[in-house]
Amino acid sequence: MRAAGHEAVHWSEVGDPRAPDTVLMQWAIAHGYAVFTHDLDFDTMLALSGAD
Repeated sequence: MRAAGHEAVHWSEVGDPRAPDTVLMQWAIAHGYAVFTHDLDFDTMLALSGAD
């Protein structure tokens, strides 16, 4: 993403890699970031976060 000129961060750069997904989602919402993931439960995380 960075190579294509987009601002991007890896969660491990800004948060605890062992943090629950809810913490990651809350951080992303608060800072205006989109989340890219390989997690199979991402749709559940997104629905529970109330984000769009």
